[in-house]
Amino acid sequence: MSGSGKTADRRQGRDRQPARTEGARAGIHRPGGGRRRGSNLRGDRTRRRLLQAARDELLARSGHLEVGSVSRRAKVAPSVLYHHFDSKAGLVGEVVGAFYQRLHTEVLDHDPGAVGDWFARERERARRGVRFHYGEPLAPVVYGPLSRDPGVASIEGRAITAAIDRTGHEIERAQRAGELPRGVDSALAAAAIFGAMRQLLAEAMSRARRPREALVVERLWLVSAAAVAQSGDGKPARRSRAKPRGRAR
Repeated sequence: MSGSGKTADRRQGRDRQPARTEGARAGIHRPGGGRRRGSNLRGDRTRRRLLQAARDELLARSGHLEVGSVSRRAKVAPSVLYHHFDSKAGLVGEVVGAFYQRLHTEVLDHDPGAVGDWFARERERARRGVRFHYGEPLAPVVYGPLSRDPGVASIEGRAITAAIDRTGHEIERAQRAGELPRGVDSALAAAAIFGAMRQLLAEAMSRARRPREALVVERLWLVSAAAVAQSGDGKPARRSRAKPRGRAR
């Protein structure tokens, strides 16, 4: 083989080399080559490390956070933190937003499927909600000290609105299926259900000795059932057709 042919083969080998990088083996294809993708991957890892450090800081300091301390936990300079987040409030907002995203994914958006009617589905959702909050270390911080932060309050407000909308849609679906009476105001009932869950859990988690999960689920379920009652008698809507007993003549 001529010298020029060997040179061409070596050049082709170098040209093919990026296809054997780790990114390519993982199915990552990005115009501009592996170096730029690797830079983005490092940036993503740094961002995740900062978020974890911020979460740890909020837990360790009961809802308080210092940029310098977070940077030390993440082993980066403060300037790196500000490269990924525009401010301390933005960093806290990301952590809180991730908390509410998990709440939606694991509880509010979870479809119990063939569990049964609205009452069975919502009782299961109440159980999942209590279990989620009792198992989430950040929950008492978000509902406690952080709730007074204006930025967090704004994020929480949007999350609550979305939760009420989701719960209201479930009530309307049950009304169309004949599981709940159409006279129930779905938006008001949904606000009562989610508001009760939020406040009840905030109270339970603020105690040095938390109530048993089963007790909290039962309290929450009683409020949920009352929220869809046919009238002001406090009886669940599905029992509203029963004739009253022991009425005085």
